[in-house]
Amino acid sequence: MVSLFGVTDPVQSLSGGLIDLTPRLVNPGISLEVRLAEAERLVAEATLRQEQAASRLDPAVGLGIRHVREAGAVALVGGVSLPLPVFDRNRGNIEAARAGIRSAEANLANIRASVQVRAANAVTNVQSATTRVEALERSAIPEATEALRLSRLAYIQGRASLVELLDAQSAYREAQAALIDARLAQALATAELGRVAAQQDPQ
Repeated sequence: MVSLFGVTDPVQSLSGGLIDLTPRLVNPGISLEVRLAEAERLVAEATLRQEQAASRLDPAVGLGIRHVREAGAVALVGGVSLPLPVFDRNRGNIEAARAGIRSAEANLANIRASVQVRAANAVTNVQSATTRVEALERSAIPEATEALRLSRLAYIQGRASLVELLDAQSAYREAQAALIDARLAQALATAELGRVAAQQDPQ
């Protein structure tokens, strides 16, 4: 992991905030993924309306002037034509558009469920990681630090062996490593939650 930080010596401790760990409210129902899927459904519905409009057979009304030579007169004539539904009337495209709506609705339902699960998991992971970090900072690290201090003092005074001092140093390093791992897990979980939250409309 030290290569990620561009150093050669092992990391002994980690302090400060890697990212914004502020809890944020997440509403999966307005995520960008859901809104895009809803837009696709609306497009599919508009396509169906367009195909249905193309299938309609509208009557045509015509007016004209006719010269009657025998009588030497001019007559106003009119007519109405009504197409007969003999041919397909765009049924194939209409059924395809309806299938497109069903597909878009299924996709929307799947995306809603997926985002809901991701958001719930992200919140749970952040809470779990934060609890572990707080537990380590509150108890494990202070206890390991104090144990190391006492072991050093006892070693200097001749009341503890070198092995005991090395054991205390090892326990302290393990506690520090555990804290680093916990903070990294907290940062990754918060980043995932941030990705879900960032997909939402800032309004």
